Amino acid sequence: MKHTRSLATSAGSLSRHRVLSSSSALVLRRASTVSHDDHHHDSHEDGAYTTESFFTPFWRNALIVTLFGYGLYSYAPEPVSKDGQESKIRAWIRQSLTPTEIWQQRNESHLTLSKTAADAKWLSGTAQRPPIHRYRYYGAFEDASPHNVPVGDTSADTSGLVIKTEQRTKL
Repeated sequence: MKHTRSLATSAGSLSRHRVLSSSSALVLRRASTVSHDDHHHDSHEDGAYTTESFFTPFWRNALIVTLFGYGLYSYAPEPVSKDGQESKIRAWIRQSLTPTEIWQQRNESHLTLSKTAADAKWLSGTAQRPPIHRYRYYGAFEDASPHNVPVGDTSADTSGLVIKTEQRTKL
């Protein structure tokens, strides 16, 4: 038995081939005619370039900041003088900074909050649904009468038991 394609299938593939080949020819033809057009080279270059030098405002400001920093470092007083007093600049910086004890308290509170958040995320990530016991022979519940229970028997009352089967749970 030979495998043959239907006439409609082969005609459809031929027509698609013709459309693709004719559209690619149009694209090529359009591209070739556009490339010979003289008006597409609308150049805005006059040949005048901006001069690049180190005398722009950026480099001037960089030089000023560098000289100021070097002067400050060279002529600033030492952090602690020989008689044990610290400089006014260092005292002002120390006064404006947050004390180390406050940072330690903030870090410890952040650590405890991060730990509780991580524990909560772990708890919710590892949570599982309670196991569902599926009985193979669920008709065993209906075998005995729920009213035929001897006195003193501590077994559960199964009179209101509704058995969920696979068909019932999918609905």
